[in-house]
Amino acid sequence: MSNDECRTNSSDEPSALRSAFCILHSALIHRLAIITIVIWSLAYLGCCARTLVLKVDKSSVYPDFSTAGHNWLNGDQLYVRGGTHEFRYSPLVAAFFVPFELLPLKLGEFLWRSLNFAAFVGGLHCCCKTQIPRQLSTGQVCAVFLLCIPLAIGSLNNAQSNPLVLGLMLLSIAAAARKQWGLSSITITLATCFKLYPIALGLLLVLIFPRKLAWRLLVCLTAAAVLPFVMQRATYVMDQYTVWVHYLSSEDRQRGPITDWYRDFRALWRVYVATMSQRTYLVIQLTSAVGIAILCLIGRLRKLPIPLLLAFTLSLACCWMTALGPATESATYILLAPAVAWGLVLCDPDPRAHVRRVAYGSIFALFVASQLAINIPGGKYFRDHLQPLPLAGTLLLLVVMTDLALSKPEPRP
Repeated sequence: MSNDECRTNSSDEPSALRSAFCILHSALIHRLAIITIVIWSLAYLGCCARTLVLKVDKSSVYPDFSTAGHNWLNGDQLYVRGGTHEFRYSPLVAAFFVPFELLPLKLGEFLWRSLNFAAFVGGLHCCCKTQIPRQLSTGQVCAVFLLCIPLAIGSLNNAQSNPLVLGLMLLSIAAAARKQWGLSSITITLATCFKLYPIALGLLLVLIFPRKLAWRLLVCLTAAAVLPFVMQRATYVMDQYTVWVHYLSSEDRQRGPITDWYRDFRALWRVYVATMSQRTYLVIQLTSAVGIAILCLIGRLRKLPIPLLLAFTLSLACCWMTALGPATESATYILLAPAVAWGLVLCDPDPRAHVRRVAYGSIFALFVASQLAINIPGGKYFRDHLQPLPLAGTLLLLVVMTDLALSKPEPRP
């Protein structure tokens, strides 16, 4: 029972009993909010602040970023396959890390981790505040934040850029819901600079809001591509762009051992069915992308509530980026944290929705089991030979597509 329900409860119920229930309900919600804040504060201390007092974490990828900033500043090669600190992001990202390279190692890593943490938590908070996917009670907001922790803690712990990328995408759909088209375009562009595949979300948003976002997103992407030429010699920047494109297009980890595979549908198919060619996988990627675009466009034409449609759009885009993406690692599955949390929190209490609840519960269980398997005997075999992450991502994609196809516009009052 929400606070509004307490205030509008039927008058035939004894007032003393109703008042006592509402006071108890408010106290429980207040305690749940405190517990949520405490847990996330502990996560911040454990994943970010610990770098100031403990030894450098060997599993941290921050040295890859700081080294790229050093190489950019000195005009050295950014992309060396098999190097000690292998860098695979855009030249603009390398320039972004120059200030971090000039700081002491521990301080730079602390600031980078804190930026990731703040972007993710801030983006999730903005979506809740903007009523994406819909208006949530305080208890539901707390549940969303708590359910995101199992999927987010891995990327937050090893200083990956995925929390930052997800936070920027969350901010982008929140800005679109508020009709802040410039901010939405900028945040999508920044996310695309770190990981190229967030452009998928940008294209879906352009499909839904063509007049508002198309030209703004094009201007932002063009500016991001040109900006590195202002920061370094033109010949050096052009050479880095050329090497970067060859570096990304020539990589195929599925040719190596199973521990190096990308955690995507191609790996899932290879484990359970047979080896899939790159061409077949490309056809599946493009076909699914077209299907997602059609569903989002149909949702727009059917006039679904914009916050709900934006939540579906982000969820489907992130499902595609992970289960069917071009370069999916285990840490990339943090992108599905909001989609899984929203699905669990908004499951219809109607007994007829039992299948949907079981589906989201099973997906969440697969993610948690994969996360816990890192530190238990036999866990590596579970993650590599059973591929629970792409299995969960593929199931989530099917469930979300079904939800969007069956969604109906809310009746007008």
